[in-house]
Amino acid sequence: MANLETEGEVSILTFLIKLVENGKGSEILKQLPEASELQIEEGKGHFLLKDTTNPKVFLSTGSGLAPCYRMAKEDKS
Repeated sequence: MANLETEGEVSILTFLIKLVENGKGSEILKQLPEASELQIEEGKGHFLLKDTTNPKVFLSTGSGLAPCYRMAKEDKS
């Protein structure tokens, strides 16, 4: 999964990838050189974090890790 962040005029994608032994996608990713160009699509889900000052606990696995990473990073509580 990836998260898009903007710092000024620069957009940064942060990828959270777990390489799985003999995994179809993992094998392809392992062979790519650093800074390879990839064509990607936007996420298809929808999840919002309510803007409150209440303490939060973030639990996730698999593809749920990327959105939780971004929300925990931006959370101000």
